[in-house]
Amino acid sequence: MNDNNYGAFSALHPLTLSIYFMSVIVSTVMSSNPVYACAGLIGAVLYKMIFGIKFRSVVIMTGFMTVLTLVNPFFSHYGNTPLLFINGKAYTFEALVYGGITAVVTAGVLLWCQGLSKCMTSDKVIYLLGRTLPKTALVLSGTLRFIPLCREKFESICRARKCIGRFSDDNVIDRTKSLLSVFSGLAGSMIEWAGDTASSMKARGAALKSRTSFHLFIFTARDLIISLFSCVSSIFIIYVITSGRAEFLCYPYVGNIPVNGLSLWSYAMFIVLSLIPFLFEIREAMIWKLRLSKI
Repeated sequence: MNDNNYGAFSALHPLTLSIYFMSVIVSTVMSSNPVYACAGLIGAVLYKMIFGIKFRSVVIMTGFMTVLTLVNPFFSHYGNTPLLFINGKAYTFEALVYGGITAVVTAGVLLWCQGLSKCMTSDKVIYLLGRTLPKTALVLSGTLRFIPLCREKFESICRARKCIGRFSDDNVIDRTKSLLSVFSGLAGSMIEWAGDTASSMKARGAALKSRTSFHLFIFTARDLIISLFSCVSSIFIIYVITSGRAEFLCYPYVGNIPVNGLSLWSYAMFIVLSLIPFLFEIREAMIWKLRLSKI
């Protein structure tokens, strides 16, 4: 699968995608409630699972979350339930819980941002901001293109140096020297690419507000429904959180998860919101298999 294509969901209108990802990311980081944190992470993981998750990525993400959870009590000593004392300072259960929730929220946001970078390609960014903020659109589109290009160039340089016998990983010192040589070549290549791109875009009038562009984006009824639901659900969730109806206390003791009319509605709406990309992909896959069966 093409790295720049993140499934059928990425084929939605750029405005719909920007509204959706903004809604789900803001709603995720607004509260320390474990329901929002877990729902956001599960939704992001399910969406990513459709396109495959590397074992290495799972290990890195799990290790990151574990370290963040265990380290937080070393910096925050609040809480009424000390588990142990280190140098006379309490390692509390409440700080451990808060660190775990923070780790889940952070992991979820990172995965959603990864999905955003995959779905919002440079042409979509230019389409959204090209007329109103042409320079900002150019910088954002260049940044989105720079990250995958840098990774591809790094792998290409490594393969080339291995083919000519200039890349050694027999030990840590040799591998470090080889990687420094690769980074040196990569830095020069990226600087040259940035200069060529800037000159090319300037010559094409990319920063002009009157510049026209060709696109095939059509805002359909499906885009309208997803955009409206994203806006309404995020506004409602933020209202519930800011009004204290879904507040979850970690200090000075771990409280109960709020259960009331508004909080239950906000939980349900956020779960649906976070599962939209996954359900969208499942629906598209079922339609595709149904059409194949009729051939």
